[in-house]
Amino acid sequence: MQIGKYKLDSEQLKIVKNNDKFLLVVAGAGSGKTLTILGKINYLVNNLKIDKNDILCISFTKASATSLKDKITKDLNLNIDVYTFHKLGLEIIKENNLKYKITDEDTLENIIDSFIYSDVLDNKKFMKYLLKILNI
Repeated sequence: MQIGKYKLDSEQLKIVKNNDKFLLVVAGAGSGKTLTILGKINYLVNNLKIDKNDILCISFTKASATSLKDKITKDLNLNIDVYTFHKLGLEIIKENNLKYKITDEDTLENIIDSFIYSDVLDNKKFMKYLLKILNI
């Protein structure tokens, strides 16, 4: 299988053609993960005749999601949304008309302070561990 000017190797093809309900692929930088994802989407749409609107594509960062979306559009000539986990969550909230409030910037600091003062400083075991971590 060829995507753009690149050909998938045997390991990538094995992943692309795998029809298990769940599939985890772990691969290092530069190993062809994006090419494999493009191959998988191409296989789903063109070989298994899956409607492109039934494909959920999630990437880790906004930059990688944008890059993947561009490659799907350019190399596969498909318009498929690519989400980050955060964007998907917001879409689900929006679609279901759920109300939400984003907390202010101080909330995390307040939670950490509360944990340190109430759970660590008042607990000898935690305090000992914290002092060890801080080399004190």
